[in-house]
Amino acid sequence: GWSLRRFAEGDGFPVYAVESRGAKRDAAPAIYLSAGIHGDEPAATEALVTWAQRRARLLSRTRFLIFPCLNPWGLQNNCRHNASGLDLN
Repeated sequence: GWSLRRFAEGDGFPVYAVESRGAKRDAAPAIYLSAGIHGDEPAATEALVTWAQRRARLLSRTRFLIFPCLNPWGLQNNCRHNASGLDLN
């Protein structure tokens, strides 16, 4: 009951979204979760993915929109900023 889609591109890297499909889109508001804003903090990205995987069946009862890594360039380069040197916070 989950889908993975390429949502956008940032600094030449794809940004993916994971969305639960269990609840109808119009029936319930989505709960938004994201991680990976600071690429030098990879534990948050890994933790969010692991947390969602372990609870996938339970989470599919509600609409979730999950962005596990909002700064893939920073993750790849172990950097807090994006490729332009901006702190995304």
